[in-house]
Amino acid sequence: MCEKTDRLHIILVAKEQSLFAELAKMFAKEQRLNVTFIGSNREAMEVVKHNKVDVAIIADDLPDSTGLQLVKDLVQENPFINCALVSALYPDEFHEITEGYGVFLQLPPIPGPDTAEKILTHLDKIYQLSL
Repeated sequence: MCEKTDRLHIILVAKEQSLFAELAKMFAKEQRLNVTFIGSNREAMEVVKHNKVDVAIIADDLPDSTGLQLVKDLVQENPFINCALVSALYPDEFHEITEGYGVFLQLPPIPGPDTAEKILTHLDKIYQLSL
């Protein structure tokens, strides 16, 4: 998964790949991104334990946990991982429950192309990649 070190490695974690289809389509246009779909908390943790992962984009509900629980698990394994989480919570509530976990963006329940642009803008600021 992670041969080249100059690429940003992103995992998209959701029960159904279709949730992040628009994001994946937009990310595929970016040369410096390496994107992998993951289907569960357990699988995501295995990938992060054995590979360099920079960013996790996570659905709010997974087959084996909540998205928030995966964020907590990932940050415990790798405190430098940046996470974006799908959530229908009000922004203040979302900020309250995710504070301190490296969540850089709250995503809408159905992320589209505009969400992909927001993610890319944030990643550009975080990693200064000029994506």
